[in-house]
Amino acid sequence: MQYLNSAYDEVLKTETLHNNPAKLVSFSRKLVAIISFIFILLTSQIIICSTQQISSGELSLLWVKYGRDGKAYATCVIGSTLYVVGYYVNGSSVIGVIESRDINTGELLKSWTYSNASSRLYDCTVMGNYLYVVGGLEYPYIYPTIWSWLILKLTPDLKLVSTRHYNPSIKGGEAFTITTDERYLYVGGYDRSPGNSQWHLIMLEPNNLSILKSYTSNPDNYYDDELYSIGINPLNGKIWLIGVADLYWNRMGRVEVLDQNFALIGVRTIEHAGNLCSQVAFDEFGYAYISCRYEWLKLSPDLKIVKSNWRGEFDKAGKILLHGDHIYFAITEFIDGYYRHVVIRATKDLDVVNKLLSLLIDTDSSFDIIGKFTITGDKLFVAGYDYAKGATSRWVIYSVGIAHAIVSPTAPTPSTITTVVTTLTITSPTTITTTYTTTKTTTSTITSPITIITSSPITVTNTQTIVVTQPVTTTVISTQPPTTYTTTKVVTASLLTAITKTVTSTVPEYTLTITEKPLFSEEITALIIAIIMITTSTAIGVKLKKR
Repeated sequence: MQYLNSAYDEVLKTETLHNNPAKLVSFSRKLVAIISFIFILLTSQIIICSTQQISSGELSLLWVKYGRDGKAYATCVIGSTLYVVGYYVNGSSVIGVIESRDINTGELLKSWTYSNASSRLYDCTVMGNYLYVVGGLEYPYIYPTIWSWLILKLTPDLKLVSTRHYNPSIKGGEAFTITTDERYLYVGGYDRSPGNSQWHLIMLEPNNLSILKSYTSNPDNYYDDELYSIGINPLNGKIWLIGVADLYWNRMGRVEVLDQNFALIGVRTIEHAGNLCSQVAFDEFGYAYISCRYEWLKLSPDLKIVKSNWRGEFDKAGKILLHGDHIYFAITEFIDGYYRHVVIRATKDLDVVNKLLSLLIDTDSSFDIIGKFTITGDKLFVAGYDYAKGATSRWVIYSVGIAHAIVSPTAPTPSTITTVVTTLTITSPTTITTTYTTTKTTTSTITSPITIITSSPITVTNTQTIVVTQPVTTTVISTQPPTTYTTTKVVTASLLTAITKTVTSTVPEYTLTITEKPLFSEEITALIIAIIMITTSTAIGVKLKKR
């Protein structure tokens, strides 16, 4: 402050300064220093404010790059290289361009252009370590202008492998989107066969880009119908097409579902004028999440609306991607007088969790409805454009940190093994049914009467492994006298629980006595002996009398 006051005092002495050149030079130096200090102070405050405003929750801006004049639409990643697809303005022409950048710093590594004619590149996908890019190519020297489809196959270092020019109709068209099921490529866009535009889809062989089959759909005959996005449902392999139908001059979102033979099996129109739908993402259960201009939708595999989050009007429908347990949207919202870039993280119920808002520059911006964005690891990459230069748009590329956003399901970890000892008293009558094998050794001494003696008590040890998935209630009925059992259970808490049970049963001692009856009882034997003796004595007496 003293420095400023000193300078102010110097200003008050202007007449003296005019008469003293040395003091004039000193004053000028002080004035320049003051202006520089104020400028640095204001600039630092602006930077601090912007940094605070663009960081929200667990979403954080890692870096942002402003590029060439034109529009950037899509991003793809191979290894540690980020690819950005779009076009740049060259005088009165537009030239399709692909940039490769370092994913950690955003530094430009290389660029590739299709300079044979005016061209625009809109989307990309990766399959088998190749980069596939689609867009439109203008036929030169033809009036009115006719555009055809342009399909490119490149190596990771942006060397062109093959090119396919495809004219879907005599009036041309453009390819807006490309995806893969890891077997084939699917490219979609529009053609102008009926005099207005209609949806057009082709399946390509990835090695030589030959066309295997095609499909067209013309929801109306009034104006422009365009296909913006293709998704493959992981649940059943069905092909979902997302785009716009111009029904009676009202542009509405439309969803068509095809089987693998390109047969139409389902249609749903998002019936709200102007509610264009642009892109689709799927979860592991086959539910579809769709980004529209006015709302976000969650649809079941049979096209029923499960959830809707009405957001009001965005500038455009925006981009969508499902990663881990969250859904990410790259949209444009009207905030503080401008359409601004916004990245949103939401739950699968379409509830907003975090929002990252770019307030770096006060200018209109856009994430286009065409072209995908990419997530790899804990980084999100999305490309768009703004109008900071006025009427001419320029590229804007963001890297956003999404740390801690993935919740991976894990198998339950077994808890500490706990031994539980319980005493169970069984009330008679009780029936215990068990199947087991027991080896017993019995020593018997047989006399007359016969006595069989067994060792007592008998201890039976039975080990059972029981797999239990739910609590089990067992009712035991016994016909034995009241008996006390001691049960030892070892319980392991896991998804399938193994229980080892040892049962010790005490059987009362018993003696089995078997008594045999002799062939002749003692009484009968004595009678027989008496009869024999009487008979013998009688016979002897008779013989003596005869003598």
